[in-house]
Amino acid sequence: MKMKLGEVQIRLQGLINIAGKKFPAKVGYAIMRNERELESEYKDLDTQRIKICESYAEKDSDGKALVKDGKYVFSENNQAVCNKEYKELMDEEIEVDIHTVDVTELDKCDENGRYDVPTAADYMAMDFMFKRKENGLE
Repeated sequence: MKMKLGEVQIRLQGLINIAGKKFPAKVGYAIMRNERELESEYKDLDTQRIKICESYAEKDSDGKALVKDGKYVFSENNQAVCNKEYKELMDEEIEVDIHTVDVTELDKCDENGRYDVPTAADYMAMDFMFKRKENGLE
């Protein structure tokens, strides 16, 4: 599935928020697998973010990036250039191996009290991993 790097963190956070809920096995498996895939992409993205910040940050006498209160210190011009480069990175489209699941698997939640009934927010968090036909969801 194609997605922008900027979407990775949002989708990952959505899955983390629902990971503790009890859903049918196929849904739980898809959540777990997709969370792992997105986390890997996010770690790579965060490593690149740090490199960008460190290259534009003000440096101390040893040439290391200055950090104050947990944030990199930038000149005004370098802050703007850093933000622009990071935004360009976030707009980059990548291919992510997303495990899909039929949305009807969630119908089991209504039929069986052992599962959590998904909320609208849960559906929104999982939307990208539902199988789709050309005319919409299956």
